[in-house]
Amino acid sequence: MSSKFALNAVTYRALVTSVPSRIARVFFFFSILICSAAEADTPPSPRAKAIASSIAKFRTSHPFSGEILVADRDGLVFAERYKVSSRQEAVYPYASLSKTFIATAILQFVEKGSIKLENTIAELLPEAGSAKTPWAKQITIKQLLSHTSGLSEYLSHPTFPLFYKERQTSASMWKLIAEGKQETPPGMHYAYRGTNYQLLGLILEAVGKKPLREILQGNIFTPVGMTHTELAGGFEDELVTAGKLPPGASKEDRINFSSAWAEGAVIGTASDLQKFLHALFFTKTLLKESTLATMLHGEIEKPGQKEWVGLGIFSAQEASPPRTLYFHSGAISHYRCEFAVDSQTGKLVIILSNSPDWPIHALVRKLL
Repeated sequence: MSSKFALNAVTYRALVTSVPSRIARVFFFFSILICSAAEADTPPSPRAKAIASSIAKFRTSHPFSGEILVADRDGLVFAERYKVSSRQEAVYPYASLSKTFIATAILQFVEKGSIKLENTIAELLPEAGSAKTPWAKQITIKQLLSHTSGLSEYLSHPTFPLFYKERQTSASMWKLIAEGKQETPPGMHYAYRGTNYQLLGLILEAVGKKPLREILQGNIFTPVGMTHTELAGGFEDELVTAGKLPPGASKEDRINFSSAWAEGAVIGTASDLQKFLHALFFTKTLLKESTLATMLHGEIEKPGQKEWVGLGIFSAQEASPPRTLYFHSGAISHYRCEFAVDSQTGKLVIILSNSPDWPIHALVRKLL
């Protein structure tokens, strides 16, 4: 429902209770219909036309299925879905974009004083104090956030193929991670690992004393108004059947969201992701400005990529035009996604796709 329609509806209720007139009711119904028709017939802006043209040219050589959204500080500029059901809201896996939500939740606890970036895993996660996990007394929260823990990837554990076939819990996630190894000393090297964010999920539950799903819902999704976003805990085919995800994967290749969990199990819509990014970057309703600056500050350069590693987000300095871009990408099964924000212009781009091996990154940069 548009804001204009909602306002008219409120005024209508006030009118019919104070003036029980059939003429007044008929007049108001017609005014609503005329207003709604005027909104529906509003032609696209020149900016929206230019964006649509760029996408059309790109799609001639790169077939695409999914949704593309462009916005700025003032709101929505362009939104279109391609080869996807025309139902009101299309939900996609955010995949590794989930890490930005986890980092935001951690930093909210930092603002409250419940967590310090210098805390070690063992200081916050009771079960991590075992002699079997000596690395837990050395690795800090900041190192988990910046992928500099040096831990091995839980996805590479020999039992992971069996792990992926069953519904998992926080306890089973910890058991798998605890059997991993430390490959390099903490703080020395950047290596992107889902393990880091699974541990952060466990820490959030320990500190917040609630399931991760409830923490994200109460601290981020609900305050921002993300009504179509959740931390999924089942299998992809169940979510497709429930009408929450666009179809695509076979049952043999279905996603087990309970194993993706903190590092990749948030699902939602393009418009909900826009709400999150707007609250994070522009209205500062999720984090204080100083905390956001800490999150965005890149201290470590990704080897050979001219990109910097922040806390749950990456950045790139571009010379032409001069700007700093903040972004994160994700991939899970046949889904691909990415968001990027231009800090100078306030422009943001979101692409959610169920087209595998599609060059999202190139189009995001083009639209910015």
